[in-house]
Amino acid sequence: MSGPVAHISGTALRYTTDLGPLERLKNDLALAVRRRVFELFMRECQPPQYARVADFGVSGHRSHPAHYFFEALYPHPDRITAIGREGAHWLSEAFPGLRYLEADLRAIPLADGYFDYGICNAVVEHAGDRERQLALVREVCRVCRCVMFTTPNKRFPLELHTFLPFLHWLPDPTYRAALRAIGHPSFADVENLNLLDRRAFHALFPPERRNRVLRLGPPLLPTTLVCVSRAHPATPPPRGDGSTSADSAGARPEPPLDGRALGARSHTDRPGPRLTPVERVDRRAGRGAR
Repeated sequence: MSGPVAHISGTALRYTTDLGPLERLKNDLALAVRRRVFELFMRECQPPQYARVADFGVSGHRSHPAHYFFEALYPHPDRITAIGREGAHWLSEAFPGLRYLEADLRAIPLADGYFDYGICNAVVEHAGDRERQLALVREVCRVCRCVMFTTPNKRFPLELHTFLPFLHWLPDPTYRAALRAIGHPSFADVENLNLLDRRAFHALFPPERRNRVLRLGPPLLPTTLVCVSRAHPATPPPRGDGSTSADSAGARPEPPLDGRALGARSHTDRPGPRLTPVERVDRRAGRGAR
């Protein structure tokens, strides 16, 4: 299997080794983990119904809800802007009201603090060298007042893209040479995979923000690192009624997006009965009624 090819716009890329007959099981397990990521996001950020929310670095894949778990689980998809470079325009049709913006996460064509809340799940390890990772994190933080990043923990013994144990603990040049030798040249390229431990991950975040690093997984061997990064805004993000302590007028209007964004429709345009987030995910995963 060939790994991801970096920086190609409009193409759905592969980010993990294809396990053949076990691919469905892999995706089901990934979805279970991402449910926990979503629950942590909701617990840490507590976005109200009227908040402006972003999913940074969306995948173009639609074969399994693990690839679009946030859109499937979030209770107000009409408040989401999905941003990426893999041609995921289909998200606007699958989740009416959602807006899609095709953009490089290092150059997002939006104003400072445009979003109230956001998530950037398992993206930064694919951003390139440390300088490019730093640029991505700072740009996402620039446009989002409260954002949760996740990345696989380099200190976990099983590398979760190649599913090879311990190899990623070797010195970096040795590790990349070994990946090339065993047939993973794509993952050997730092532009496609650059793993982070807790210290390196935390160092990416702007020091002027409030940054808190958390862990998901077994207490002694966490699989995932999480950082919740909050700005110190003059006006806080909206409360549950859509107002802020400085403004009780309700939801902020949505200005037009720059870039290649698809138009939004109200969630009331959705045909048939509305499903809960969990029902939507289970149905798309094939566990509910069709």
